[in-house]
Order: sequence, then C-alpha cells, then structure tokens
Amino acid sequence: MIISLILTTSLFIGGTNLNQTQIQKINITYKIGKSIEVNGMNFAYTLPSIMGVESSFGKIIIGDQYSNGKLKSLYQSSLGPFQIRLETAKLVIQKTYLRKKYGYLIYKQNKKKLYEKYFKIKKKLVYYKSILQNTSWKQRARKGNIKAIETLSWAKRRYKYNLKLSYKLSKKIYKDIILINLLLNNTKFSALIAGNYLKMLYIEAQKKGYKYPYFRALGRYNGGWNNKKYARKVLKMMKLVKKIIKYKK
Repeated sequence: MIISLILTTSLFIGGTNLNQTQIQKINITYKIGKSIEVNGMNFAYTLPSIMGVESSFGKIIIGDQYSNGKLKSLYQSSLGPFQIRLETAKLVIQKTYLRKKYGYLIYKQNKKKLYEKYFKIKKKLVYYKSILQNTSWKQRARKGNIKAIETLSWAKRRYKYNLKLSYKLSKKIYKDIILINLLLNNTKFSALIAGNYLKMLYIEAQKKGYKYPYFRALGRYNGGWNNKKYARKVLKMMKLVKKIIKYKK
C-alpha cells in the first residue's frame, strides 16, 4: 500500500490520487453513513464507496445525460456525487424522516410529471415564435394574403396561451429546481438521500425474503436485485475507502 501526502492538498493512497475536495466529501459521507443504521449495522464505509463508484468521489456530478443520442434535461439525469434521479430523491423524502425537513419541496402532481409538461410547452413557444418571426409569413401578410394573416393571428393566440401556462407551471416546478441544486451542490444532502434510499432497499430486500439483503440492496441501488457486478464494484471500492478513512484518522 502506497500512502503519501502531496503538497498537503492531495492524497495518493492505494494507487489513487485524491484532491482535497474529494477527501472532504469522503469524510462528510462517512459520518452520515455512520448515522444511518439498520439491523445493528450502519453504512459508514458503504456510502463513500458508492460515491467512489458512481462519481469518482464527486468528480462527475451529472450522469446518464443521453438517451438515443439526445441530451436529456437535468430533471431526467442522474445527479450529484451519488448519481440520484430527481424522482428517487422525492421518494426518499416522502418515505423517511427527511420529510419533516424537506417535505416542503414535494408538490402534488398528476400522473404526468409537471416538468415534462413544462418542457413540451416551452418547445411549443419556440415553434409559435418561429412562425411569428418568419419573414415570409410577415411579408405575405403585409400584402394582404388571407392565409398568412390567419396563420400569424393563430400563432399569436397560441403563443400567448402557452406563455401564460408556462409561467404558471414554472412557479410550481421551482421546487424541483431547488432539489436539483441540492443534489448537485450539497454533498451532505445527497449522502442523506443515498443512505436512506439504501436503507429502504435493505428493508425491502428483507421483506422479499432475500438471503443477503445488504448485497441485494447494493445491486438494486444501480439496477436490479441481481446486479452482482455493481455490488462487487462497491465492495472492491470499500477496500480503498477503508484505507483512506484509516489514514485520515
């Protein structure tokens, strides 16, 4: 095992070079993981290990950005050092003690997610605006072309209607924006969500009667209950995390 301190701002341990920010995030996550218990065990080493696998200890804070070659919005991506989706964060807040502190960020919604509706409306606004700004349509309308006049009048009505609708929806989804920012920029918040989500998965695995609920919960964090490959990655990363924590102590 190689351990050395480089200019006091980075740590080279176990063949991995970590900067001061990464080390701080590991320490924060370790403490939060230690406070989350289930069946007499805690997630002190597990949480920073998941963070290491998911984001290289906070280096990559936006994941799963593309779908069929198209860039997805932050509302649909995996966010923060633990690569958590917005809907997962909402679920954890609603189902755990975190509701007391963060429940105000959860809004009631229909089956269709409000932000999906919001972005569809934004696309419509771009479309109607392109018609209103179209030089050809405007020139034809000035010359008295009935079809051009009717088209521009229709586009103007639709633009105004959708503009009002987008404004109303934006006032609601601002809560989602706050959650997104917390996931991206607040390591403590992200660790609380990830740790409590893992605890929920552990309890669910027990209810399902799985033999190794901890191992199953690890796999489920990044896929299915039988995701052994991911679970093993986390356990492998844990060897490094233990060295880092031991060294820092």
